[in-house]
Amino acid sequence: MQKNSHMRYYKIFSFLLAVLFANTVFAQTTNRDVLDSFSGKFITAIRTHEKPRAYLVTDKAVFTAGSKIWFSAFLLNSVSQKIYTKSRFLFVDLVNENDSVITAVVLDAANRQIESRIILPQTIATGYYWLRAYTKQMVEGDTSSICVKPLYI
Repeated sequence: MQKNSHMRYYKIFSFLLAVLFANTVFAQTTNRDVLDSFSGKFITAIRTHEKPRAYLVTDKAVFTAGSKIWFSAFLLNSVSQKIYTKSRFLFVDLVNENDSVITAVVLDAANRQIESRIILPQTIATGYYWLRAYTKQMVEGDTSSICVKPLYI
């Protein structure tokens, strides 16, 4: 009788173990599906919020009238920080403290022609100015991606 009793417990234990294992596997599959769904939604959200961000680098920060401002402009993807080539043109303006454009340059961002210079007029007044880099999409949409670099002339 004792042998049958042990067999019965063994069968019950094996059955419960099999049910527990199947439940664990199902729960892991469900968790994986939830995680995959979340990951997919997260990646989609990141891609839909990708936008270019402008950056400017100048050779110096203080200039004199009649000198040249040499600069490099960059459009980077705000998420991956890689070069962004979906925008065709990158505009760079030199503006004064009244937000009046002194001079402007248009760069071919799609072909990565992003280095240029601005020749300052001999008659430019001493004071603070800004280089401003932007695309058409930045002006029409989220202006927080526009780069503004202070200069002193």
